[in-house]
Amino acid sequence: MIGRVPVDRARVIHRLRIRSSRPDAPCRRVLAMAHTSSSALARIELHTPADLLAVVPYLLGFHPADSLVVVGFEGSRLLFAMRGDLPGEDRADACRGLARRLVDVTGERRVDGIVVVAYGSRFHVDPVIPTLLTAIESSGFVVREALRVTDRRYWSWFCHDSWCCPPDGVPFDEHSSPVAAAATVAGRVALPDRSSLERQIEPVTGAAREAMTRATDLAEKRLCEKLESGDLRAVRRRLVREGVRRLDVAERHRKRTLTDDQVAWLSLLLLFPEVSEVALRRVVGRADSSESAADLALWTDVTRRAEPELSAPAATLVAYAAWRGGDGALAGIAAHRAMNVAPEYAQARIIAAAVASGVEPGSFSPG
Repeated sequence: MIGRVPVDRARVIHRLRIRSSRPDAPCRRVLAMAHTSSSALARIELHTPADLLAVVPYLLGFHPADSLVVVGFEGSRLLFAMRGDLPGEDRADACRGLARRLVDVTGERRVDGIVVVAYGSRFHVDPVIPTLLTAIESSGFVVREALRVTDRRYWSWFCHDSWCCPPDGVPFDEHSSPVAAAATVAGRVALPDRSSLERQIEPVTGAAREAMTRATDLAEKRLCEKLESGDLRAVRRRLVREGVRRLDVAERHRKRTLTDDQVAWLSLLLLFPEVSEVALRRVVGRADSSESAADLALWTDVTRRAEPELSAPAATLVAYAAWRGGDGALAGIAAHRAMNVAPEYAQARIIAAAVASGVEPGSFSPG
């Protein structure tokens, strides 16, 4: 269960079953049940700290290491999880920054409980947790529990009773957890680390990059010839119409891999705002999860193969498709990839802000 303890600052989370009848046991609990609120994770029930630790990688999209994870609750509903790097000597600034992000994420939502999970060695984690708790509580939040996770064991920061929180920690195995199985059935993936997630949209290299560079050179020459062939406004309108037709073709054949020439030409036509806006409306308007998955596969492929300096529109479409599919971690990475290429790209900034604020995909519109 995820619940409150009536002693020791009323914040420890422990097991569902009380194994001792001692009335003075410091880990006496109020029985409760937590569940996730994400539509992609349906209602996965969390009964123990081990359950929470099993679901965190699926909330983030990868297994965290050397990380600070903050999980927000409204009553028994798990609302969100956010992550930051485990800081070194600059821990005060880093913890205050994470607390500010927490304020931004919660917005107008009622968050009545926070759980902090710190991943790393005792040497690195223990000096950070008090600083982070102070920063979070100073921002007006109630911390229910703080856990350190090291080598598949967890330690409670608040409970010091060796009966339920032994000095050697509590072992857990997130891979064999029913919670992990339920998250997998719900379509969620937990990659080994953040780098694995980033690699999903990394530009192709080697022969594939050389082929795309050649195709893009030809496409750019073709575009210049069209733009110089007559009245600029009329040519522009024709190119926008062609861009929409190319979108139609790409979407009709999403199960096929586009040719290098198709990707190169599409990456240039997406630079016209009218074309990228049509693509964005289609991605955001999908009602069918299989359609969203197909969008994600299409635009991931285009993002990786397009010349990096032309990839901002496609990466933004990856961000929106991932967000619609409940993958906030990939959405954030894709949005920042787009902003690294084009810092002022408005649609990338909008989805990045939505991800950072924890906006539910169902209530989100790019405007």
